[in-house]
Amino acid sequence: MKKIFNTFIMAMSLFAVTSCADEDIPSNSFNTSDENLERIRDAFDIRRDAAFEELRGDALVRGAVQSPISGSGVLYYRDLCYSLIDFAAKCFWNEEMNDEANAALVEHCEIFDNATEESKSWPNMRDGDSFYWASDELCRIVEYWGTNGTRKAGLLKPEVEAKILHMMWIFVKDQSYLTQYVQKDVNGKSGYLSIVPADFSQNNTWHVEGSENHHIMRFYTKWHFSKLLKDLPDYKDLRSDDGHVPAEHYAAWTAYVKQYIKERAKKGLFVEFANDLYGMESLKCMYTLYDFGDEEMHNLLGKFLDLYWATWAQEQIDGVRGGSKARVYQGLNSMRGDTHFRKLTWYNLGLVGPSVIKQNIFSFITSDYRMPDVVMDIALDVAGRGDYEVSQRRVGLSENGKSFNIPYYGFKTDEGLLRYSYCTPAYIMGTFECEALPSPILADGTTGSKEWTMLSSQNRWMGVIFEGHHSGRIYAQCGLTEGKANYNSHWGFQKKGCMVVQKMKEEYSRYAGNLKVWVSDFGRNKMFEKDGWFFAEYDGAYAAVKFVSGGYKSEYNSDNLWPGYWLTANETYSPAIIEVDKKGNYSNFEDFQQKVMALNITVSDNAVEHTTLFGDKIKFYTDFSKVAEINGEAVNINPAKVMDSPFVQSDFDSGVYTIKKGARELTLDFNN
Repeated sequence: MKKIFNTFIMAMSLFAVTSCADEDIPSNSFNTSDENLERIRDAFDIRRDAAFEELRGDALVRGAVQSPISGSGVLYYRDLCYSLIDFAAKCFWNEEMNDEANAALVEHCEIFDNATEESKSWPNMRDGDSFYWASDELCRIVEYWGTNGTRKAGLLKPEVEAKILHMMWIFVKDQSYLTQYVQKDVNGKSGYLSIVPADFSQNNTWHVEGSENHHIMRFYTKWHFSKLLKDLPDYKDLRSDDGHVPAEHYAAWTAYVKQYIKERAKKGLFVEFANDLYGMESLKCMYTLYDFGDEEMHNLLGKFLDLYWATWAQEQIDGVRGGSKARVYQGLNSMRGDTHFRKLTWYNLGLVGPSVIKQNIFSFITSDYRMPDVVMDIALDVAGRGDYEVSQRRVGLSENGKSFNIPYYGFKTDEGLLRYSYCTPAYIMGTFECEALPSPILADGTTGSKEWTMLSSQNRWMGVIFEGHHSGRIYAQCGLTEGKANYNSHWGFQKKGCMVVQKMKEEYSRYAGNLKVWVSDFGRNKMFEKDGWFFAEYDGAYAAVKFVSGGYKSEYNSDNLWPGYWLTANETYSPAIIEVDKKGNYSNFEDFQQKVMALNITVSDNAVEHTTLFGDKIKFYTDFSKVAEINGEAVNINPAKVMDSPFVQSDFDSGVYTIKKGARELTLDFNN
């Protein structure tokens, strides 16, 4: 019965998207009338409730406790924590198995509130890989079903709520500092936990502890725990290790959050940009701040979410975001497009089909936030968007040598790197464009030098996604080991549908292997190799790859789950050229091949000059001495606009955005 019901809901939601579409409109374009967008948005709750109904009656299946994944040596509890809290949340939502739900939350508390009076160290709570990852969902449980719950008060039993609140207090007491930078031991590791305070007068929120998503989850957790504790008789007068009561922590972190949001809006959003894994962790906190903050925070976070989803909408096809990305690990994370972000497209837009609720999905779909019409219009009307360029500035350089996460990352905000994307209904190609600068390898002697933080230079992804399959893609990478980190491994420049990419020189990179290009079988129809070019045909586009010198080795990955070709450079520093264009610009695949092979490529001692299919001239400096020149002008890594596209516009550091499509226009002012 559940699956029949969900099938009905899917059909109804898709009807809401397509029912008013004109027969002459292409398949990837939708009727975006006010009435139709309202129907799609109104069906959000129906799709969400159907997803919860699909879980009705499901028993708890505990996630495994795994070996430590960090140097702290603390066991990895994240999967277990998510399974316990997910189970409790779905039970409360469906009003079923109340005793089992409360027992699951007690089990979660006992993992972390486990210090002896002698040690006072709470090692499981201090380790960053498990505790706060589900804190947004846990806080929603208290807000919705606790003693003062807004959905159905009392489903969370008072004695269980008391355990949760005690655990929250221990975290605030131990780890929330308002003015002091602190390092604490974890499981015998001296100074392993670094804490950045709420006072941003000296760092303007650009000191980051752990990594960006860790930092956001940490300060969000301190804010929300303090909020829940500040008015309770048992906690309101207690003082934390830094001498402050919960109300003072709440006020300080509230001010911090507001400044943090304003700064990210002015400087181009996240450092871990366009990331489908860590980005979920950061954004779910923004949703929860939107729902439970004061009026000013609610309005500020609403603007931030509008902006975030507008930038996502203009770079996505079928719920898959294109363009360059930061901190995308090799292997599955690089290859797949069917991520949790794509699954949210079902709830937000009624596309891609039903999604199971688990882990970081919960806060997104129980939130009151909904996309505005103009953002939905950009997302749904892929064909109507046409062909266009997207330019976005991003922060990434270290300030005063603060390149490592211990004690914290420090970022320069006046310069960094550029995300450049070329978007069409058939494909989206994106490159991070930057100077050839060092990635820190040794801490000694780095103070004052111009170099990337390890956070911003880790696992950079650049390539192409294609319509027709969520994992249809071509991308370049230089990593050595699947699932492991590499730093500053390659760089590239792009104009429209042409990208030139090269392995970064050895002394500037870390853990970098040979330059490789992945050509996915998903969505690919034909392939052909000729005269040093590798050609591939996708549903709406043709693609070609060439290594400028030395040729390449072609290996077919026959893995049934992730089939495709790896093309590996024979010469260490030979650049690769990737050319992509829409099928409609050619009479057939052979015509495309002939035009590609006729392109002019000139190689000198220090540069490659290439005239693209679009007629643009790219001069790429293979000696790493300069940024590329396109049509005779050096690429401006730090343009005056922090975001520049037909749909999203803002001057750097202004805090004012215009989001526009057709007659729809939305102004976002983060200054008030």
